[in-house]
This record gives sequence, structure tokens and C-alpha cells, in this order.
Amino acid sequence: MAERSPRAPSSLRFKVAAASVVLVVTLVALELAARVIAPVIPGYKVAPEREEMVLLNSHPTRLWYTAPGVKRSAGFTASINALGLRGPLPADPKPADVPRILVVGDSSLFGHGVSDAETYPAQLERALLGRGIRAEVINGGTPGYSTEQTLRFLDEVGWGLQPDLLLIGNLWSDNNYDWFQDADLLHTVNTFSGPLASSALFRLSSTWLDRLKGGRGARIVSWTSNSQVPTSAGRRVPLPDYAANLAKMMAQATEHGAGALVLSLTNMERIDRGDRDDFSWHPYFLAQAEIVRWFQVPMVDAHVVFTTAPGAPSALFVDAMHPSGKGFALLAKATARLLGDGGWPERERYAPREEPFPGLSAEDAAETDVPAPLSPQEELFMHQERPLPPGTPSP
Repeated sequence: MAERSPRAPSSLRFKVAAASVVLVVTLVALELAARVIAPVIPGYKVAPEREEMVLLNSHPTRLWYTAPGVKRSAGFTASINALGLRGPLPADPKPADVPRILVVGDSSLFGHGVSDAETYPAQLERALLGRGIRAEVINGGTPGYSTEQTLRFLDEVGWGLQPDLLLIGNLWSDNNYDWFQDADLLHTVNTFSGPLASSALFRLSSTWLDRLKGGRGARIVSWTSNSQVPTSAGRRVPLPDYAANLAKMMAQATEHGAGALVLSLTNMERIDRGDRDDFSWHPYFLAQAEIVRWFQVPMVDAHVVFTTAPGAPSALFVDAMHPSGKGFALLAKATARLLGDGGWPERERYAPREEPFPGLSAEDAAETDVPAPLSPQEELFMHQERPLPPGTPSP
């Protein structure tokens, strides 16, 4: 048998080392080339000198949130606690003798344009106490949040608060038209959450592979030096997804031993012109009603409350969309009355039906290419310093 050459191992090591060098050089070259293309992923950007002043700030998994501190909000101050929620920090551990309500939704539930004491959760807590029900009502509303972001908030924060009742007010942000769908933006955040996210090559190749795979589902959203500003808009959360997300909240409430209640909001246009079926938001209210009927949970209808209230409806709003302190007072009293008359928290009336939602019958026929004004999405790529389409309001 011939003896093995003693030089073979060193030759093999040389080949491996040479291949490694070639690989590293190639990757570095590709990384540099990718940086010329400059792929960018969504990121809510706030200038460091403004972080202490602005209400919304960047969040790693939900795109944005209300950062802790005392912030200015539409002429009032908003006290944001360490969890990023408006109002006092909830007790931890949760008191055994005080039932807890968690309110979720967007700026209307957060309380745009009203003081801390005038928000819906704060007034609901006082209205319940007036009926002899001592409860803690937590404000989980965040400006601009859709059901997609609210589901993440519930997973990350909300269910850890151990609410006895989930009060759901999501609709306006979901039905809005905007540059990108929320599911795509959040999928992108998930994809680029690891240490490789800083690599331009990783961002570029992941985006390319995502587009190559085709099919349905959430897609990666990226931006390059050659990207064009979007010129059309779609629903932030398509109608079937909105209904599915509400159904998920109902199922999660059951899993966590909580009841559920839906708050259906309204606006000045619905009140002035009637609840017409040609409004762009009409299918979303139909979907909301389907969810309520299927899961057999109560609903507080702000449209009924406001249109039957004495006085001018304009006094119930701070603008065309957001309720005023007076409007919230009416909603809080209506909610407290519903809960009190329903025997909450003792009765099981608020437990969602456990059968899975069979699917939505309502259809979305409305189309537009006009994005929502003052959308938080405008901040997601603003650091690219690319001009927005003419007429787009500044955030």
C-alpha cells in the first residue's frame, strides 16, 4: 500500500483557507454593491431632539407606540406610563377584588384632543363607580393602531395585565386607505428583527426571495434609492382580515378567561348625512356587527348614543372624527349602564361564543387611491428624504 503524502493535510487546509477568503471577499463585495442599491426597511423615525416632545415613537415589533412621559397631544397633555399606556400604571400583581377592563383601539380610544381625566377609560371607571361597581379601566388605545397592531399589543402587554373584560374599539385605522397594508409592514419587521437586519445584502436578498416565492400572504416591504413614492393606496387591513382579527381577539379573550364587549364608534359625517351604505367605512361596520352577532357579545353603539342625545352633535366631537370629553361621558355612561344592567362582572353574558367564526358575508366594494391624512405610515420612510406626492399633509 502506498504511503499517504504528508503534504495532503496542509494542501487541504490551504484550499479551505483560500475558499474562505474568496467567500469573504465575495460577500464583502456583494454587501458593498447592495449598499449602493440601499435597501431600507420600515422604521418609525423621530429625530433624537424631538423624542421627548412627540407623542409617537418607534417600536421594534409594532412600528410605533406612545413613549413614556408627559406628552403634548392636540392641545392637552397625555400622561404615558412605563408600559406605553395613557393613564396610571396598573397595579402588579392585579388586585384580586378589583375587576379589570382593558380598552383597545386607536386615537379615538386613546383620547385625541382631550385631557387624561376626560378620556373614555377614565370616565368609564368613574361611571361604573357611580353605579356601585369598583373596577380598574386601562387605556390600551394607541393613535393609529389597527387590529394587526392591537393583536401584537395584546400578546406583548395586554393579556399580561389579566383583564376580566376586553373592550374592543378598533375600526377607523383598519378601514383607512394608506400606502401599505399593516400585515406586510409587520411581516417585514418580523423578518428583519435579528442581527442580520443591518446587512444591506440580507435585506436585498430577503426581499428578492420573498418576491420570487409568489403566492399569497404578507409580503416584505422595502425601499431603495430607486424606489418611487407610492401613488395609490389600499385598505390598511382588508375587510376579511379585519373580521378575522376581531374573531382572534374573541378567541384569545376566551383563552385568557376574559369577557368581551365591542364599542362601535361614529363620526360627524355619519351623523350629518345618515349611516349610508356608500360610505367607505360602511362594510367595516357590517363586519363588526357580524362578529358581535356570531360571538354573542354586547355592543355599545356610539352612533345610537350620539344621535339620540340632546343638543348639537358637534359638541360631542373635537373634530370630524374624535369624540370630545362630553361625547366620551355619554359613551361611558351608556357602557356603565350596559355592564351594570348585565350583572357584570358576575354574569357570564360577556363570554364570547367558542365556536369558530365561519367567515364574513359582508363585501368591500369601496375603492380609492387617497391615503389617510396625517397617517403614522408617513413616518416609516421619511428618513429617506423622498418627497411625498403633492397635497399630502405633513405628519
